[in-house]
Amino acid sequence: MSGLVLAVDGGQSGIRMRLSDSKKVIETQGASRLEGDVMTRVHDLVVKAMSQELTKDLDTVVLGLSTSPTAGEDSVRLARKLGESLGARRVLVTDDGVTHHASHFEGLPGIVLAIGTGVACVGVGNKQDAIVSVSGYGYLLGDDGGAFSIGRHALRVVLDARFKDSKSSISQLAQDHFGPLVDLAAEVHSRPRAVNEIAHFALEVLRLADSDEQARQIIDHASGELAQSVQRGIVAAHLAPESAELVWSGRLFAHSPLACESLERALIELIPELKIRQEESNPLQGGVWLGQTADFGPYKNSIQTWGA
Repeated sequence: MSGLVLAVDGGQSGIRMRLSDSKKVIETQGASRLEGDVMTRVHDLVVKAMSQELTKDLDTVVLGLSTSPTAGEDSVRLARKLGESLGARRVLVTDDGVTHHASHFEGLPGIVLAIGTGVACVGVGNKQDAIVSVSGYGYLLGDDGGAFSIGRHALRVVLDARFKDSKSSISQLAQDHFGPLVDLAAEVHSRPRAVNEIAHFALEVLRLADSDEQARQIIDHASGELAQSVQRGIVAAHLAPESAELVWSGRLFAHSPLACESLERALIELIPELKIRQEESNPLQGGVWLGQTADFGPYKNSIQTWGA
């Protein structure tokens, strides 16, 4: 299909957008279910961010959202509202795991592990009839190994040790970020974007891990959880471990040699036959591909469509 495509990658930490005829990435703040009607907020943030960027008629909008609506009618409501506001012919709404997988495999068999605030671990098997998701359950139920999970784990370690080891490096890190440890739990819960704050704290934990054993253990624990997600993905997609291919991405781990080594070690220990590639995360390219392809393949049942 031809025509201008707007790809949107949206999560709790941020929303990123790119037009298919440009390499420019437009960024704005994220949207969380804790902030009321998340779909209205996504709509408003995207429309505002693109108000000065659209100079041509828009054919298709593709939204890959970690906050993807659970009900089909909510997806269609968002799609219709956004299509009408942006003047698009068609709007596709899907989970960001789909756009991550499409960016690397374009519907072919394989497992994708995307590590951000949360985690998307999705796979397509050799029959290529559907995509399976074995992570990305959200911060309340899962996302094990992602930035929020790491930050939360670190804060729990600090809270549990504050009466016997309040001078540890990780305790000092938490105090520098959130204030006095005596008020830590209340302070974290009072932050207006607590999930985002905890996820950003994970970056500091990751930097500390280069010189601190306690922080390193937290990263190793996260790596183990991520490896278990990949193993579940291989089983769910009915892939043979010796022929399965994994692409993992995410700035959280990719910018830390220690974290990369930790993750790859955990993967090799659990699934020694697995073919592993690290690539730059590019769900926006996956969104553009979905907007231009004539055949969604294994993604078709995971996409809600509004328009022609």
